[in-house]
Amino acid sequence: MAYTTNAARDNDDLRALTTYRDARATTRGGAGWVTLNRTGLMSILSVAPTPIPASNPATEPASAALEFVIIGLFTVPAIVLALKFRVFRRDSVIGPKRVEDHGDAVPLLIIGIVGLVTWLFAQVVYGAYKGIQLQQNGVQVTSKNLEELLNAQDYAILSTVPFVIGFLVLLIGNLVFRPGGLARLGFALHQLGRGVIAGIIGFLVIIPGVFWALLIGEQMLNKPNQTQPVHPLLKALGQADNLWTHRLLIIGATVCAPFFEEFLFRGHVQSLLRYLFMRISAKQKAQSRMPPPWMPPFPGSPMPPTAGVMPPGLPAPLPPMPLMPMPGYAAPHIPVPMPPPPPPPPTVVPPLPGQPAPWASPAPFLSYFPAMFQKPELPPLEPKAWHGWVAIFITSLGFALLHPSWSWPAIFVLAVGLGYLYERTGNLWAPIIVHLLFNSLQTIIFQLTRGH
Repeated sequence: MAYTTNAARDNDDLRALTTYRDARATTRGGAGWVTLNRTGLMSILSVAPTPIPASNPATEPASAALEFVIIGLFTVPAIVLALKFRVFRRDSVIGPKRVEDHGDAVPLLIIGIVGLVTWLFAQVVYGAYKGIQLQQNGVQVTSKNLEELLNAQDYAILSTVPFVIGFLVLLIGNLVFRPGGLARLGFALHQLGRGVIAGIIGFLVIIPGVFWALLIGEQMLNKPNQTQPVHPLLKALGQADNLWTHRLLIIGATVCAPFFEEFLFRGHVQSLLRYLFMRISAKQKAQSRMPPPWMPPFPGSPMPPTAGVMPPGLPAPLPPMPLMPMPGYAAPHIPVPMPPPPPPPPTVVPPLPGQPAPWASPAPFLSYFPAMFQKPELPPLEPKAWHGWVAIFITSLGFALLHPSWSWPAIFVLAVGLGYLYERTGNLWAPIIVHLLFNSLQTIIFQLTRGH
């Protein structure tokens, strides 16, 4: 009888686990979320309640009201700080230039692409290794059940090693191929002190808005008999039965992910977008100052042969009126100027042996093109407010899309705050500190409420 009871209990546990996994897969939207990809392995930025059955309806209104009151209390000092530091000014995002005008954007772009590919490739390699290992043990592995087969140790590795490798690629690339590039990005060691202070102030201003977005999104998803989503790193953190695994998960969520993600998204993506918009404005300004083909260029610039020539289709100018003498007066004697002598023909000097002919270089022929076909020289790049704001919103949108869909509003609000802080200060340490503090706070809340 005891054996039968234990077997029945095991069957009930297995059935409950199967139902729980099916509910999780349904909530996440199928196989698109259950893979070793950008969505499942981003940082622990958004925390939703652990998937549990629907709570007691009698206590839900009181709990929600308490959460609103607590977040409201943190919102008041945030608004005071925002007003004190004049956060709501449109021009407050005009910060220092982080990319030089010439020859600095291409290395920054290549370094960012290599770092992103390396980060993704490290996850793919470990996922393939884990899949082969499970198949050798007789476990059937597909893209739908791969995440369910990963344990806490696997997530501890995936949340640390790929992020560290990607961060090192970005760091070494900037040190080698962009001399002084870390200081321009605001990531030098001597900028750490000011970045920490700005990060703490920014954390106090940004976090209430993020929690408002989280709370509103939670209330919208909190429907009867519906399982709420949970981040896979939080699930692994609650299931970790080894001290080192537990520590690696915390380090990956609170240290590795903030450093890599801010270095990539704010330091590279947002800086490149801002530089792109600055070049677009400079090009439009240069083209507006270019003279038409039939007008002489600016003083000091070479006069092309076609300058001063009327374009086809326009009426020819009228000839000058001759001077007529007044009645009773003799016609004035106007000396006719003699035309200047023609210039002597150019002498062609043959090139020396081993040297290219002068007509082989395109430089002498550039002046023969009309002004409309000549590439205007860009003036010095000047940052404007809209450059920073557009770069912030585009980067924030891409950053949010790399996370689970149920966390998009909160992640977008957080990313806008991080991008604004970076543009305002020009210091990459500031958004890193905010990101680190936010992830640490979320991890502490999970440990105190639902962790083990």
